[in-house]
Amino acid sequence: MSPILTVEKLKLSVAGRVLFADLSFELPERGLTALMGPVATGKSSLLSWICCEDSPYAAKVEQVSFNGSSLGEEVRPVLIPQHAAQSGSSIIEQIDQVLGNTPLLCVDEPTAGLTDQDAEQVMSHLVQISRDRAVLMVSHNQRQVASFADTVLLLAGGCVQEHVPASTFFAAPQSKAGQQFVGTGGTTVPRPDTPAHHLSPEQRGVPTALNLQPNADRDGNTPLWVMNDKLGIFWPRDKHPDSTEIASLADSGVTAVISVSQANPPNLPALIEAGIVPVWIPLTEQDRSASKDTAPVCLECQRLLDNGEKVVVLATDNNQMAECTLASQLIYSGLTAEKAVKYANQILDEQDLSMENEQLLWDLEMHWDLVAEGLAETPGRRGRRTGKGVALGSIDSMSRSMESQH
Repeated sequence: MSPILTVEKLKLSVAGRVLFADLSFELPERGLTALMGPVATGKSSLLSWICCEDSPYAAKVEQVSFNGSSLGEEVRPVLIPQHAAQSGSSIIEQIDQVLGNTPLLCVDEPTAGLTDQDAEQVMSHLVQISRDRAVLMVSHNQRQVASFADTVLLLAGGCVQEHVPASTFFAAPQSKAGQQFVGTGGTTVPRPDTPAHHLSPEQRGVPTALNLQPNADRDGNTPLWVMNDKLGIFWPRDKHPDSTEIASLADSGVTAVISVSQANPPNLPALIEAGIVPVWIPLTEQDRSASKDTAPVCLECQRLLDNGEKVVVLATDNNQMAECTLASQLIYSGLTAEKAVKYANQILDEQDLSMENEQLLWDLEMHWDLVAEGLAETPGRRGRRTGKGVALGSIDSMSRSMESQH
């Protein structure tokens, strides 16, 4: 059976509020589909966007087709809005008046406020209609949907959570959102435009840009990538990478390295010769433990990533400093401190992060949350760079640059 309606990757918003961020679904040629979800999910708005050319919504969609054509002035499903009538017979009459030959009828809460007898009459009529065409119905009444609908399309958090036969949905919902909805009529899925720092830790998953790997190969000559081959960590055999390892880094596509070390910098000329931007940050452990000193490091790393560089952090004098630097960047990219600590501990060979470094990561998460709320200032970038391939491109000492600015 070919789909009568196909929607792929719909982003729908109204008055600055994002209703759907990545909504995709198909409706079959026949059958009654119940569109369900928590209050204010956007179910009625979706029907309005599908059926009404002059809807007030801002939409961006990768593909939408209706009955083999694009949605347009002359090619739209029929919509029966909520509260169009106040009795079962009047709703049925209105449906029959506008039904015509449309292959898709959309109805919004057709039984709201009706007696059980009138509601059953309306639902039976919709089932009859759905035998030779598609019906998409918004409803909050689980009992009616379980009794009359063929399929349930559950929306929450700006996307489809489940799209299954009604009997399957109410007997054994597969998603957490489905289980919550069947049990309570609501879900804890956040709206798609909810800022990450407003979510509880368990709702703040791993951002899609991150590709976390639990184990690291310290014996290899290639970095461990953790952000889709854009950000990683590398363990030299000695304190700093030798010429062979630098060549291997270049062959791996690395274009920038960050070394957080209070000792001598890595071999800057050799890195530059290999086409790699060296960034040396000579922080002491005491400097490194303060979020005000670490936040600018995150910004410098992000600047490199935004410029298309493939960045690795060098584990040189102190593994804790290297792994903590990497974990700090993951927090800046949206990972929670709890997950960043866990990840950093997974790639440390012999010991977990120190209490001071763990506290630093928690402080960083709070700092970036406050920056997002406008309650803290974004730290200024310290030090200077003169461009790729120039030794002075390395960041100067954070502690010295701080003193010069205060």
